Amino acid sequence: TSLFSCAISRSARSAAFRGGALGPCAHMSFVDRFARSYALKVAQKLNKFGLKYDDLLVERVDVLKAIQKRTPAEQINLRNLRMKRASDLSMKHVYLSKEAQKDLNPFDRYLKPLVEKEQVERLEREDWSARRLLK
Repeated sequence: TSLFSCAISRSARSAAFRGGALGPCAHMSFVDRFARSYALKVAQKLNKFGLKYDDLLVERVDVLKAIQKRTPAEQINLRNLRMKRASDLSMKHVYLSKEAQKDLNPFDRYLKPLVEKEQVERLEREDWSARRLLK
């Protein structure tokens, strides 16, 4: 199931309401319901400023520094433009229009493949260095 949708049929949903259950996501645990509502709140906040989740990752972490070297220049430019726009909107105390927010997907993880690749390579480097020390 997706983070934003409950995989439950319409008939099961109506049966859950009639049966006194908590709602369409009654089969989900409390943590899952909380995570879903939190993700929706984060998405709304990011959309107000036109940001993506990956734009807010801290840059001083070693993994992210290495990723920035691998990220295409176009992605870096788009990220910088989103950050400038968000800063401008924040200073003016305004948000993006509702029409502009509809087209945005804040959880489009453009850095995730690069993060995973860098983590695998880092583990390999640590493994090689540990092997070299043991010899």
